[in-house]
Amino acid sequence: MDTKKLKVDLQFYGVKIGNLQEKIRATGAGPASNITFSIEEIPINAPVTEFLTESSPYEIKKDSEIFKLFKSDEYITDILFPKTPNFYNQKTAKGVPYYKIALFHGCKCIATTVFQKCDLWREGLQCKFCAIEFSLENNSTIPVKLPEDLAEVAWYAKTYDDISFFTLTTGSSKNPEGLTKHLCNCIKAIKIKSGIPIHIQVSPNGNIKSIKDLYDAGADTIGIHIESFDKKVRSEILPGKNRIDIETYKIFWKEAVNVFGRNQVSSFIVTGIGESTDSILEGSKMLCEMGVYPYIVPLHPVPNTPLSFKRSIDPDKLTEIYESVSRLLKENNLSWQNSLAGCVRCRSCSALPEFEDIT
Repeated sequence: MDTKKLKVDLQFYGVKIGNLQEKIRATGAGPASNITFSIEEIPINAPVTEFLTESSPYEIKKDSEIFKLFKSDEYITDILFPKTPNFYNQKTAKGVPYYKIALFHGCKCIATTVFQKCDLWREGLQCKFCAIEFSLENNSTIPVKLPEDLAEVAWYAKTYDDISFFTLTTGSSKNPEGLTKHLCNCIKAIKIKSGIPIHIQVSPNGNIKSIKDLYDAGADTIGIHIESFDKKVRSEILPGKNRIDIETYKIFWKEAVNVFGRNQVSSFIVTGIGESTDSILEGSKMLCEMGVYPYIVPLHPVPNTPLSFKRSIDPDKLTEIYESVSRLLKENNLSWQNSLAGCVRCRSCSALPEFEDIT
């Protein structure tokens, strides 16, 4: 069984899950409307939206207490779902459920969107694949996560769920200084109480000094996500983020590498949103040479977003991209295994880490 090819296929076609609805992750800005499981210790986050799965040949079925993956009714392999974390049953002293403060991601990670609102939505300039504010509408989270609550959840998840690291994301803000201050307070509180590695994701729209502030607060890795290097895509799909030019991203990436070190900085590159292959490979080459890990992520369409009926690129074409970028990673001595925390370390949403061993 070629698990690399299988992971690429599953993230393109999606997988039917029948009555396993309880396994779906709650909606949010990250891998929403997806399901996470592992095959031979490889974590896989695959779409389960009906738009994809109605034509998918893949299906998960439960046989007694064992979950099995089939392709066109032919058995492929057993799969393993991560158990529901214990912290989902806990509440803060104020009565806020822990699952509204942070969610279980991948296999060893918890994550949260510290500020659940994004100012780009106020202006109608949000990224067209983003669903960051849907969670509030569904009452599955709270608008702002407080340092003491995040620290409490982190400690409990580490102690009782064997969580290895914490990922903090946030929406875009017109007050980047205030945002950085709050994020730093959150990072410090988590570190003091739990000591677990922390990944922080920010936009390069504030003072570059914020990079050092976040590191000094205790962040271990940082994500500064470009999403696409294709100018046309950035204009059409990322209208708000497109107001930040590429040169500004470069300045922030370089500073982040100077502060956090090579391999501890990453940037998402989303495939399937209209980009050219050349833009992916040229952008990945530049990032690798800077010491930034280019995290290639196939589009996972989220219901009720403008791209809810958009597929990522063909598995064969994406495989070629993974192979090319994996060579760039090797040439520049970068690897998911050397990342301390975050999406690169988790590796559920991209098959790129699995291709690192092909060269």
